[in-house]
Amino acid sequence: MFWVLDLGRWWISCAILIGSASFTPAGAGDKNITEANEEVLDLICKGYANKEIADRLSLSVETVRTHLKRIYENLHVRCRTEAAMKYREGRERSGGTPGNQLP
Repeated sequence: MFWVLDLGRWWISCAILIGSASFTPAGAGDKNITEANEEVLDLICKGYANKEIADRLSLSVETVRTHLKRIYENLHVRCRTEAAMKYREGRERSGGTPGNQLP
């Protein structure tokens, strides 16, 4: 299976990321994802860097990194691209609209 993920600024082959690991979608409504984490995930899906996320949400870059660490742990992923994939797929399955439009 071959998918391409549009992160707003980058096109990434998701087949490379998934490998043989189990892949369970998550997203809006996931009990482990807080509202703050969801805001960060939405901006990740739009292709924002940590500094841009921090500026946009009036947070420090270190706070953004802390959110990312918790997101990775809760979604059982190892990088922001995997987190974005899981989040977007979960949003699509739950009927939500993933953040895929650049402002």
